[in-house]
Amino acid sequence: SIPDQTVHAPTSQWLPPGPMDPIIQTYRELVLQEVNVRMAVPLRRSHNLTARQRTALQELRRADSIVICKADKGGAVIILDKHYYTSLLTEHLNQPLVYRRLDEDPSPTLQEAILSLVEEGQM
Repeated sequence: SIPDQTVHAPTSQWLPPGPMDPIIQTYRELVLQEVNVRMAVPLRRSHNLTARQRTALQELRRADSIVICKADKGGAVIILDKHYYTSLLTEHLNQPLVYRRLDEDPSPTLQEAILSLVEEGQM
């Protein structure tokens, strides 16, 4: 079960000046009662998968021999053999015209350059 992380604002204590109309007062009390009743009952979360499908998905997630990832295009989900996936990645990263190994991490230098541009108002 997913823990309830709902954030509720504090209840307002504001009331309009002057005496409240008895009909409005009764309506207000009924609404508050209904809100309290509904908040006391936990929301039932509906699933878009059957129990069997959820179990199958959990088993797939635990499998060490496969990789589950999103496709580059179309939003599809792809399931690949882990060794095949690793070989595809290695082959892709070893393309010298696309990637080259760096001698050191350029992040600190890039961060300094960006901060300098931000401070100068150019970004």
